[in-house]
Amino acid sequence: MKFPHLRQNSSMACGTTSLAIILKYYGYGNLKQLLDEESELSRSGTSLFNISQLAKSYHLNPQGYELSVSELQEVQLPCILHFESNHFVVLHKINKSAFYISDPAIGKYKLNRKAFLDKWNGIILELTPTESFSGQALETDLEHFRKNYKSLKFAPFIEYAKSKKKLFFSLFALSFSIKILYLIIPLLIKFIFDYGISLGIEGLAFLFLFTLLTVGLIAVGFYSRDKLFSQIKFSFEHFYFSSLFDHLIRLKQRYFDRYKKEDIINRFGENNRLRSLLSSSLLDSFFNSVFLFIYLLILFVLSTEVFVVAFITVLVNLALILYTSPIIINNENLIFHEKNKVLNIFLDGFLGLKNVKPLTAEGYFSSKWDNMYKSSLLNIFNSEELVIGQRVYIIATSLVSRIIVLFSSILLIQTGSISFGDFIAVNAIYYMALGSVSQVVLLRNRLIKIDHSLERVTDFFIKKIEESNDEQTQSKRIDIQSITISDLYFSYDSEAEILKGVNVTFYKGKKYGVVGKNGSGKTTLIKLIIQLYDHYEGNIYLNDEPINKIKKKTLRKNIFYFPSEVYLFDVSIRNNMLVANPEASDNEIYQALELAGLKNMVDEFYLGLNHRVGDRGMKLSTGQKLRFGFARLFLSNPSVIILDEATSSLDPDAEKVLLSNTYQQFKDTMIISVAHRIHALKKFDEILVIDDGQLAECGNHNQLMKQKGLYENFVLQST
Repeated sequence: MKFPHLRQNSSMACGTTSLAIILKYYGYGNLKQLLDEESELSRSGTSLFNISQLAKSYHLNPQGYELSVSELQEVQLPCILHFESNHFVVLHKINKSAFYISDPAIGKYKLNRKAFLDKWNGIILELTPTESFSGQALETDLEHFRKNYKSLKFAPFIEYAKSKKKLFFSLFALSFSIKILYLIIPLLIKFIFDYGISLGIEGLAFLFLFTLLTVGLIAVGFYSRDKLFSQIKFSFEHFYFSSLFDHLIRLKQRYFDRYKKEDIINRFGENNRLRSLLSSSLLDSFFNSVFLFIYLLILFVLSTEVFVVAFITVLVNLALILYTSPIIINNENLIFHEKNKVLNIFLDGFLGLKNVKPLTAEGYFSSKWDNMYKSSLLNIFNSEELVIGQRVYIIATSLVSRIIVLFSSILLIQTGSISFGDFIAVNAIYYMALGSVSQVVLLRNRLIKIDHSLERVTDFFIKKIEESNDEQTQSKRIDIQSITISDLYFSYDSEAEILKGVNVTFYKGKKYGVVGKNGSGKTTLIKLIIQLYDHYEGNIYLNDEPINKIKKKTLRKNIFYFPSEVYLFDVSIRNNMLVANPEASDNEIYQALELAGLKNMVDEFYLGLNHRVGDRGMKLSTGQKLRFGFARLFLSNPSVIILDEATSSLDPDAEKVLLSNTYQQFKDTMIISVAHRIHALKKFDEILVIDDGQLAECGNHNQLMKQKGLYENFVLQST
């Protein structure tokens, strides 16, 4: 039995994919997407403990060990190994000289004892089926998941093809016609050589014109087909990748917490790979593969001897290519895996450049990147070496077979078995058949790559979005009188609880401060109020209505969330402001900028509101960015304002002015502020002290100071 392999879709999914490989070995089919969902992956991946818990739900008995390589012989295979400090693979076979690995990131390969020991750190997870192990109990649910996954994977293609039936029919008709016309030319040449002399001048003139017409039709066919294909391709790309981006940006916050930046970038970057794969050459490869059988059939009709040579050559080349293709694909997977590592180091150094330079860590990151890049280049070289070897072997066998066909067809002419026209046609069609062999493999490799890319992209589509476009069409104004939080418990995925039974009510027109140590749960509480996360226990009510019954767009239009880091989009000042209120006039924008202390700065710009800011525009300080955040606040008309350490990077004077303007502008608005500065805390009607996920103290500044508890200690430490 051939041991199965599955490829991981992200750098963190090696653990769940390894378990999926073992389950597939035991007859479950491909469950990697389902396991990714059930395992609650985080940016750091998953642990052996989580894999063990997941394995139990599929009736496998997990046992973790730390072993020596000699003790590994006694373990039931397949098992999961911990590799290279942060990777999981499957060990499925051991013999005297090699260890056979199914690596989710790369593919199947074998390692000698030394290479194996260099990678393995001695940790294994043995997985043995229990007495109750059977796929039948879960088969209905699994089949439903597979069908749903397949429909998501191919639905955009099917939907688009149905809407463009006539275009696709025309495309295939043109491609088929071009191949037929190509095939006519050698047969036409055969006819000219065999019967041209007896036709006379008029007959030859007719054949000449017919040949020119055929060549002209081929040229027109190619032009029309490629133009039609471009039309279909660009139309599909717009349809597919626009819906992909729209879906991506509407995914729940939980998704972006679980995946690394480089994984999301690489997954979305698969659209470029799909674009290069979905070219007219894919269509050529498909029709060349189909016509290979037609070429062989014509050779059989013209000469059985030449057909035998052609058939053997085709089989030998196909066998070689099919043997080497998996190795080449494994190498490509390895290259992709190492490119991810290189990108990770690049992003780590580049995004942290402000810290790298003061720490004089340029040399560390440079050498780290250089070593990883050198390793990546070595794998590219090894892969290209294999491809070159494959190409040379195919060229050599093709040349030898061509010489054999050439001389055998000459002998057949001498014996009178074939005519000179047959000789020309046989050799021409044989060359076409040889070309089609490489196209068969090219098509296979392209389809594998397309399938891999679609798997990565489908991982976006399979995740649930917050709301569909239809659900977001309306956002009404809500007069929020109160927000009530009752017995609220929350944890990020399977981590320890962040909030533990919080109970509190916020009322309209009051100002609330939220304080606590780092990691106490302050910001988490805020994020739950605006429903960035909805997997909590307990209840949150807006007035008397459960908050999860309110559409998220409506909720967020009525609750203005001001984060500690304000992001300015790479557009003009006007457009950066309009995200807060799309219907605002220039006069209203200027009023908001004046309240935020930015009007004078904007007036100095030659382009005024059209001046570009953001990463590619004018560089602004953190304080200036926060002022733009306040300007957005002043431009909006919320029922509730949440300030999440919004003034942390402002000097005390600027903070006092901006908060004073905020309180003046929104007198009757509920304001909830995560703050640490004493002068700000004294202004609040009520202060909530969060400690270890619980509401520890509650009251105004003077009341809490008299209690001489956590708040007093917090104030004393701050001063």
